[in-house]
Amino acid sequence: MKFAIFPQQVSIAGNSIYSNFAGLVSELDKVVPNSFDADAAIIWSVLWSGRMEANKKVYYEYRKQRKPVIILETGNLIRNRTYKLCVNNINAQGTHALDLDLDRGAILKTFNPITTKSDRILVCCQNEKSLLWEGMASSQVWVRNAIQGLHKDQVTIRLHPRFRSIVDLPGYNIIRPQFTDDDDTDFRDIAQHYGTIINHNSGSGIEAKMMGLTVKADNSSLANYMPEAIAKTEWFESELPKVWQHLRLKLEKSL
Repeated sequence: MKFAIFPQQVSIAGNSIYSNFAGLVSELDKVVPNSFDADAAIIWSVLWSGRMEANKKVYYEYRKQRKPVIILETGNLIRNRTYKLCVNNINAQGTHALDLDLDRGAILKTFNPITTKSDRILVCCQNEKSLLWEGMASSQVWVRNAIQGLHKDQVTIRLHPRFRSIVDLPGYNIIRPQFTDDDDTDFRDIAQHYGTIINHNSGSGIEAKMMGLTVKADNSSLANYMPEAIAKTEWFESELPKVWQHLRLKLEKSL
């Protein structure tokens, strides 16, 4: 098989792991740079912003040709230590190695399920420049729909940490996330004080589900999976060769 890579369209933080993964792929298959004529593409992230903005063209061109797009991206479960490796999407619409038998205890034990739950509701916005937001209206419209019928005293609206959502709802508590020293956010510290998380289909919903909170999300969200399955959507770098071997067999049968 022939795979196209796009090394200039990778975040600075992702350069090393993307390069290593391209080397892994080249052990069995041909790897060509910046091509729209391969059997499949390998991109870093489905966030169409900054260095990765050009990946949007790559993604849609390959999907238009009915060819798969392999996505490598930083994970949510253990920031800067776990990674997503999947086909065509990073949410439940994508292909993940869910049937791969690798122990996920190291991931599962990083979450302590919340046992005392509040009746408060946290509404989590997400990045509108992501594939995950495809087909959606603005955050303002989504939030209005999400909070319909809810009492404003119960609701807190959490903006996305990097995308400047315009959410103008007088009388509602609106918070902006704070970053930690390891480029993570304070989401888990905040979420533990709530009983329900409302999210379209991004990382906050996934983390909330792993924390044992009630999550109301779109059908495309991985938050609809059980924690054991969610833990099979992210992998340590040392596990990526086995994950790729598994996904490659699926691709080989479909191409």
